Amino acid sequence: MRIVVATIPRLERQAVEALLVARRPQHAVVACAAGRLDAALPHLAPDLVVCSQLTARVQTTAPAWLLLYPGGADLGVFRAAGWQTILAGITVDDFLACLDQVAAALDGRAGDGRPRGPETPPLGGEHPSTRRGPMAASPEGAGANLNTKS
Repeated sequence: MRIVVATIPRLERQAVEALLVARRPQHAVVACAAGRLDAALPHLAPDLVVCSQLTARVQTTAPAWLLLYPGGADLGVFRAAGWQTILAGITVDDFLACLDQVAAALDGRAGDGRPRGPETPPLGGEHPSTRRGPMAASPEGAGANLNTKS
């Protein structure tokens, strides 16, 4: 699996890259300056983008993405296989579980392909705060739609 890390500040990007190399060495990890991500996406061909700024290009071209700390909030927003999940108070274990979900989907083991996280309802159910509608392109609106399929 190819993971592109494009977070701000640089120290965070380097820390995430080091975490991935140490804890998931089987994956290819590429660090990219956040401001260069959109232009680099076609060449990098990531399976997962980890970013701190969500752009329309990431939303439409990345198969899966994990937005860290949108608007400075202590959460992550994970989207894969058409499902979006909010990870309030995201931890290293949550982060790695997102990666593992994408890797499992690529390996054909993910069942329905839904990302799993603390806010994900069981199959057949919906979280009480589920909202439907298009995802917003801005970080402030990125978490507006919990656990929705589109």
